[in-house]
Amino acid sequence: FPCTLCPKSFNRKNSLRRHLQLHSGVRPYSCTTCKRSFSRQDIYKRHCASRRCQRLTERES
Repeated sequence: FPCTLCPKSFNRKNSLRRHLQLHSGVRPYSCTTCKRSFSRQDIYKRHCASRRCQRLTERES
């Protein structure tokens, strides 16, 4: 399943669908702690579970 917007291709249609969210520019998932936004929920959840977000806000204080 080739992406029509970039040279990438995928073995599964679902992987292509998930990839296309990156091209849309829509970022509906926002971190309330550091205000970063994400196009995919799985990346947002990984960010929230990481310590990176806490380190970013500690630097700002």
